[in-house]
Amino acid sequence: TPSTGRPQQPSLAFPRRELGAAAQPALPEPGAIERALAELELLGFSTNLHPVRLFGDPDLSAFTPCAELDSLAGTRITLLGWVAASRRLRGADGQWMRFLTLEDESGLAEAALFATANARWSHMLTDHGPFLVTGTVEEQMGACTLHVEHVERVD
Repeated sequence: TPSTGRPQQPSLAFPRRELGAAAQPALPEPGAIERALAELELLGFSTNLHPVRLFGDPDLSAFTPCAELDSLAGTRITLLGWVAASRRLRGADGQWMRFLTLEDESGLAEAALFATANARWSHMLTDHGPFLVTGTVEEQMGACTLHVEHVERVD
């Protein structure tokens, strides 16, 4: 008002109110497996769990860790692994064979599918897995490789 010396506030039909942030419902945090599966689907990899943990609930003590392959020459073992690399080539006899690099949480292991095993199991190896790979560990020139006898996809 002019008598107080303060400017007069205009009268509003709808007075302004301070608004707080919009209320948003709290979303539950996904579990580790749910999150890892979503990451695998969206990104092609998981940031918090190794892929062998995402399929089923395997008892990992029933399988040999990939990192132990070099100490098991002559032993028949089963690895639970994810295909990190796969390459197909012709052997000296002209037949196709396949070399796999399998990965689990412990490290990497090399595996070889010679002609018979390759013909029988390589059609399964079109994706990363995980796979149960059974065979005998062979040592040549200081390097150990799993000579594959059986491959099974884990779902």
